[in-house]
Amino acid sequence: RGGGRRARSAGSAAEMGDDEGRPTLHAWLLSLAEAHDVRVHPSLEFRETDERGRGLFASRDIPIGEVLLSVPRALSLSVQDGAGVSLPPDGAWPRVRAGVAANAPDAGKSWECVLARAVVDAVAGDGGAFWARYGGMMPPPESLALPFLIPDGELNSLEDASLAEDALVERARIAALMPDLLDPVSEEGEEEAPGASPSGEDDEKKQHPDVARSVAAWALALVRSRVLLAGEVRGAGPPLAARAIVPFIDLANHAEGGAPNADYRCEGVETPGAPPPRREDSTRFELVAIKSIAAREEIALAYTKGEGTSRAHFAQYGFAPAGGYAGDRVELLAADAERASDEDKNDAAEKKNRPAVEGKTATRLRASLRAKLRGALQRSTAENTSSASWVAAGAFLSGLFGTEGEPMSEREETMTLVAIRTRVAETERAWRTSLEADEAEAAEIGARVAERRRSRSGAASKAELLQERRLCVLGLRTQKKRLVRRVAELLEDADLQVASA
Repeated sequence: RGGGRRARSAGSAAEMGDDEGRPTLHAWLLSLAEAHDVRVHPSLEFRETDERGRGLFASRDIPIGEVLLSVPRALSLSVQDGAGVSLPPDGAWPRVRAGVAANAPDAGKSWECVLARAVVDAVAGDGGAFWARYGGMMPPPESLALPFLIPDGELNSLEDASLAEDALVERARIAALMPDLLDPVSEEGEEEAPGASPSGEDDEKKQHPDVARSVAAWALALVRSRVLLAGEVRGAGPPLAARAIVPFIDLANHAEGGAPNADYRCEGVETPGAPPPRREDSTRFELVAIKSIAAREEIALAYTKGEGTSRAHFAQYGFAPAGGYAGDRVELLAADAERASDEDKNDAAEKKNRPAVEGKTATRLRASLRAKLRGALQRSTAENTSSASWVAAGAFLSGLFGTEGEPMSEREETMTLVAIRTRVAETERAWRTSLEADEAEAAEIGARVAERRRSRSGAASKAELLQERRLCVLGLRTQKKRLVRRVAELLEDADLQVASA
C-alpha cells in the first residue's frame, strides 16, 4: 500500500543490453529521451562518476549559450503552493490523489508532501509510461545522507547536536503528515510475502514504524535534494510558486567550488548569463551552458548559488560541498561544555562570538589577521581551490577582534590572543576523532567507492551504499573541523609587535 518496493535499477543489464557502464548508460538514457521528445545536445554524455553517482559530461567542447537539455514540462513532476499539481496524464497517481483528497488532512497538503507522494507513485510504476522506466534512476535510500534518513543509533556520527535534533523533529513531522507511507523501502527485487512476519511483529511495526527507513522519508529526501523552482502559476488570486522534479536535468551534480558551467531556465525563471527561452520553447525546461565547457568536463549546477552554510546544505542535499561556504559558522566549544547545564550552555552560546574585551578593538590583531588572510587567499587563487573556509574563519576572528571602539592595550590584545588560542585547543581536544583521522577514513572510503564504480561490477550492495553515506557524513565533519583549523592557522605566529610596527 505504501509503494515500498523499490523500482528496478535503470542500469540493469537485461534492459540496457550489456555490462559496459558508461556507453550503456548513455545509450539507454538517450533512447528514453528520444522516445519522449527530450532533446539532448550531441556533445552531452550521461555517465557514472567515480564518487558522485551519475552525472552529465561534455564529450566535446561546448560553446557558451548552447542548450544542453530540453525537457517537456509534461514529463516533470510539478506542484504549486496550495497543492495544485501538474503530472504526466497517463499515470494513475493513487497516492497523490489520496493526499490531496477533500477528506485528507490539510497539513499533509504542502507542496513537498504532495511532491513526495508523486515521487512514490512514479517509482512504484503508477506515474505513467515514462516514469515507469525513469523511476529506476532514483538513488536508493542507503546512499543518501540527509539527517532524517540516518537511524537514531547513528545520528551521533554527525557530531552535530543541532542536526541530530532537527532529524528527530523531522521524522516526527513525516510520520504525522504521511502516515500511509511509513512502510519500509524494501531491497531491490525483494517481495514481502503476506504473513512473512509474525503478526505480533507486524503490529509492532505499525505502532512504531521506523520512519528513517520509510518510503515517505526516502521520497521527501528525493524531493529536497532534486526540486527546482519552476516559475509561478497566475490566476485570479496572487501568483503561486511552482516547484518541479525535472528528469534528466536532475542528473546534474553540484559544482564544487561554486563555479557552475550550466544553469536551467524555464518560463518564469531567469537565468543570468543565458538569454530567455524562445517562445516556442516556453513549455520546456532547458539546461544551458553559461560558460564554455571543455571536452571531458563535468556539466554542473550551483545548487544554492553560493549562499548559505555547509550545515544547511547538508540538511537539504545530504552532503557538504568540499570548499564550504563563506557564511559557515565557527563553533568553538570548551572541553567541559557537555558537562555544563543548559543555562550555562545558552550563556556560552551568547558570549562565544563577542569580542574578548567589550567595546574595544584589537587593532594590532586585526592588522595581523588582514595580512595572514591576504596570503591565504592568494594561495587559494594560485592553487585554484575554494577560499570560502578562509573567508569564514577570517570573518569569525574579525568579529572577535571588534570593529568599533577605542583600541585595546597591548596587554589586552595579548590576553585576547591567548584566550582564543585556548578555546581553539579545547575545541580540538573535545573532538571524538581528529581532523586527520576523518580525512584518512574519507580518503580510504572514497578510494573504495571510486574503484567499485570504475569496475562496474554490478549493483552495489547495501553495505557499499552505506559507505557512500558514511563518506558524506565524513565530508560534513571534516568541513567543520577544517574551519576550526583555519582559525588556528590564521592565529599562528601572530606577532603584536610586528603588527603594530
